Amino acid sequence: MSIRINEDEEDSPLLAGVYSDATSAALQNESNSSVSINRSPADETYRWKSIRLCYLTFFISSLGFSICLSSIWPYLQQVDTESNEAFLGWVVAAFSLGQLIASPILGLLFNVMKQARIPILISLVISLFGSALYAYVHIFPTNRRFVLLVSRFVIGLGAGNGAVIRSFVSGATTVAERTEVMAKVSICQSLGFIVGPAVQAVFTLLGYPGPVHGAALQINMYTSAGLLSFLMAIGNIVLIAVFFKEFFFETDTMDRSLANPASINSDAAEQLQHQQTDSQTKPDTLAALICIFTFCVLFFNFSTLETIMTPLSQVMFAWNKEQASLYNGIALAVCGFISMVSFISIRCWTKILTENDLIVAALTLTFAAFMLLTPWVGLPAPLSSYFIVNGTASDGSAGLPIRVEDHSGGCSPALPWCYRVPAVKLPLAILAIAVHSVGYPIAIVLAPSVLTKILGQIRQGVWMGLLTGGGSLARCIGPIVVSLLFSGYGPQASFLTSSGLVLLSLIAVVAFAKRLVPFDVYRMRRMRLGGYGTYAEI
Repeated sequence: MSIRINEDEEDSPLLAGVYSDATSAALQNESNSSVSINRSPADETYRWKSIRLCYLTFFISSLGFSICLSSIWPYLQQVDTESNEAFLGWVVAAFSLGQLIASPILGLLFNVMKQARIPILISLVISLFGSALYAYVHIFPTNRRFVLLVSRFVIGLGAGNGAVIRSFVSGATTVAERTEVMAKVSICQSLGFIVGPAVQAVFTLLGYPGPVHGAALQINMYTSAGLLSFLMAIGNIVLIAVFFKEFFFETDTMDRSLANPASINSDAAEQLQHQQTDSQTKPDTLAALICIFTFCVLFFNFSTLETIMTPLSQVMFAWNKEQASLYNGIALAVCGFISMVSFISIRCWTKILTENDLIVAALTLTFAAFMLLTPWVGLPAPLSSYFIVNGTASDGSAGLPIRVEDHSGGCSPALPWCYRVPAVKLPLAILAIAVHSVGYPIAIVLAPSVLTKILGQIRQGVWMGLLTGGGSLARCIGPIVVSLLFSGYGPQASFLTSSGLVLLSLIAVVAFAKRLVPFDVYRMRRMRLGGYGTYAEI
């Protein structure tokens, strides 16, 4: 039995306006061709069922990550009073460090085993143990902050399945399907970011120490996140073990051209027959690295917000721990909803603009958001010059004796920049976060989508491992750098660093826009130049 797959046209605007008419005609001829693949209707059902399970796994993974974003700082302070903002950076970075280590290993395991099911199951079991440890930090008598750090590291190891999921989805879809499917993967990730903070906001109603606070089990506004993640991991393991099936597309439009050289222009056909060099079969490494760098910058910036959002709001708006956890949870949920709308709109935008243009526009919005968040000279003096000690508002500028450990909301006297850095007003901060929520999701979807097209129809486990690992490295370095900058120099240094990285990525995308093309187009260009064209000629 066979199913006839018609790739009617290359749906992606990524192909528009970046190559010659002859090459365009050749690719159009190929896109109008069809290929017969021996696959039963049941195979098609299993293919999409497995892809949808990948959606669910990404959703659960992002939910397990985001559900504690707004509460991890007060939780850290609650379990260990010796914790400070600098150590918070290490706790947030621990997740990304675990993901950084696991991503390329799981990606390589995917390539070696030629299956995604086992690597995904391994990652879910790891997440299971990490979530349990997060919920049971209280059973350790000392050094609980380090236990919390280890739990986040283990959860990060489990989150390394992102590389496997993206690799599987890339191999299980056609080029025409891939942008939309990748967008849906990111939409599910966005849904996780929406639901997670919203659930955490609901968990704040449990309060602390919560309704159950025994020696063996504690259920409160902090531990509930770990317990829920534990239960979701169990459900995810069952679904993957029972319903997930493997699938991989082996076909490639240019491979069909190799079998029928007459389908492309005569010059290219002659070179196809005589000059099939390694350089013609390798993807454009520079273009791939630009996509990975952009992806890393986006995650670095996201880590900037996730790391200092809660302590920044306590400083700028004098929120206490409960207020910061609740309001930031609501803010993250709203921003997640905006991001989801932005994700959904990508398909409409790609009918109007090229994917390169959309990435440029998204990076511009991200740059603008961090510029808006930066406290500039000339803004009003910070309201955070007043902080709260044991529920009483006190003016730190008066030199009153303050115990830092009693600090609840406002600007802690332990931060040397509090009385010289202007405050960012709440409406401006809301605007900046909203702008970031529009730009970030577009860029974070299109960067890996463009990368998969640059690489072609190959098993991309290692490349996706590099992509996910690079993003994890950025999120590992980001919280440490940002927390140190925030503690020592204030939010200005943190946000200007993020703005500078976005600007550098924006320049790279604009400067090399013509290189960000699908592998078929790149290989056609190489063949037209005899396989040895310079980068400028390509």
